[in-house]
Amino acid sequence: MKKPFNIINLIYRYIKNVEASVIHKFSRKYIEIARIKGMFTGNANIKQIDIVMNNLLTLKSGKRIVLLISFLVINFLSVNAQDTLMVKGVVVSGNNDPVSNVSVSVEGSFELPVLTDSKGEFEVITTSPNDWIFIAPSSAYKSKKVFLNNRSEIKIYLTGEDLISGDDEILLLEQNRLRRNIVSSFSDLDVSTIDHTSAISVDQHMQGRVPGMHVINRSGDPGSGAVTLLRGVNSLNATNQPLYIVDDIILTPHSVFQSNLDGFSYNPLLGISPLDISKTTIVKDPTITAAYGSKASNGLIVIETLDPSATTTSIEVDLRSGYSLAPSNHIPLLNAGQHKTLVNEVLFSTGLYNENIKEDHYPNLFLVEGVDERWIDYQHNTNWQDKIFENSYFNNINVKVKGGDEIARYGLSLGYTGGNGIIKTTGYQGVNLRFVSLLNIFSWLKMNAGVSLNYSISDLKESARVQETSPILTSLSKSPMLGPFKYDLEGNMLT
Repeated sequence: MKKPFNIINLIYRYIKNVEASVIHKFSRKYIEIARIKGMFTGNANIKQIDIVMNNLLTLKSGKRIVLLISFLVINFLSVNAQDTLMVKGVVVSGNNDPVSNVSVSVEGSFELPVLTDSKGEFEVITTSPNDWIFIAPSSAYKSKKVFLNNRSEIKIYLTGEDLISGDDEILLLEQNRLRRNIVSSFSDLDVSTIDHTSAISVDQHMQGRVPGMHVINRSGDPGSGAVTLLRGVNSLNATNQPLYIVDDIILTPHSVFQSNLDGFSYNPLLGISPLDISKTTIVKDPTITAAYGSKASNGLIVIETLDPSATTTSIEVDLRSGYSLAPSNHIPLLNAGQHKTLVNEVLFSTGLYNENIKEDHYPNLFLVEGVDERWIDYQHNTNWQDKIFENSYFNNINVKVKGGDEIARYGLSLGYTGGNGIIKTTGYQGVNLRFVSLLNIFSWLKMNAGVSLNYSISDLKESARVQETSPILTSLSKSPMLGPFKYDLEGNMLT
C-alpha cells in the first residue's frame, strides 16, 4: 500500500518558499492556469504536483503570489480506495420482520446515510472494520449503535418504543443520557396514551400519570390551566410551579400575580398541541436542575415536540370533540328562608334594638310588600352555584405531516383548539403552527431547526381569593334572597 500524501504539508512547503512581497493588483492574463484532471488522488506523483503548484504560484513576470484556496474537496487526505470496506446488513424488528426506510450511517464518516429497502437490507462503506454503525429508525422504534467488530455482514434487531431498558436515552438538560447512568429522581411520561385522552394541554394529560406529581385544575376556565406540584406546597404566596422547557426554550408562565392564591392565570402550554409531543421528562432532583438556578427550584419538566424521524411522507388528521358536565355536587348552602332566619338570630343576639337593626344595619330585611319598591328584589330563592356553572364543550383539530429521506427530515403540525368552560362567559380559542427539521450533513454533523407560532384568545375570570371578582367565591357568599335580574313591582323582569 502506498503511503498517502498530505496536501496540507505540501501547500505549506511551497508557501514557505514564496517571496515575501504580495501583489495586490494583477491581471488575469498574467496567470497561467493549469487544468488538473485525475491528479489529486491518494496515489498522485509528488513530482507532478510540484510542477502544477509551481505553475499556479508563478507569474510570467517572474514574481510569485499566494493563492487563497477557499474550498477543497479533501477526500484524499488519509484514505485510499483500497482502505474502504463494504458492509452489508439487514434491519429487522423483534419479530424478525424486515423494517424499511431506516436511516443507516457510519459514525464519524463523511458519507451520507442510506435507507433500508423493502427487505430491510442496506449497504454502507466504512473505513475501518471496527467502526460503529448508527441506526435511526422511525418513531415506532428506538435508535441504536452497533459495533462492527471485523464483520462485513450484520443483522440488526430494533426495539419498540414501548419497551423500557437501561439503554434508553433520556433527555436531560440538552443532553441524551442513558437511563442506567442516571441516579437522580426523574420520570419519563408515556406520551403514546395522549391520543386516547381528551386533554387539551400537556399538564392535564400528566394528571394521575406521573408518580409524586399533583395536578389540580385552577378552575372551570379552559385557559387558566392547572397547578402542578412536584415537591408539594412550599409556600402559600410564592409560586410552586416547576420550570417548563420546550424544545430547549424556557416557557414563561403568564399570570398577573405569582401566588397560587391569585387568579387571572393563563396557561402557556395551550400553545402546544398534546399530539405534537414526542418526549416528556420530569426531573425532581436539585443536582440536575441546579443549572437553571432558582427557576427550577420546584422541579423541571423537559418537553420535545415533533420528532422528525420519519423517512416516508405521512399525513395524520385528528378530529376530536369533548363535552364536560357542570358540577352537580354543589356545596350545600342555606336557602332564602333559612338565610333570613339565621341573619335575624345573629342580629338580635348582638343586643341591638329592632329599630336600630332596621334603620342602621339591615333595613332590607324588613321591607313591606306594596310599600317599599325594593321589596320585590329580595323575594328570591337563588342557588348561585347553578347560575355560574354550565355544561361545556371543546373541539380539537390537528393535522400533522412528516416525511423526508436519509439526508433531511421534517415535521409540520397545524392545529386548532376551541371551546367554552364550565364557568359561564369563559372560553378559549387558539391556532398553533409548528415546524421542525433535521438535516444530516454527515453522520457526525447534524443541524436542527424549528419554528413555532401560536395565536390564542382567552376569556378569563378571576379564580382565586378575591371575592369581588371570583365567580366561585361570590356564589358561595352571595345572599340567596337576591336574584340575578331586576324585576318591577308586578314581577316582570327588567331588560
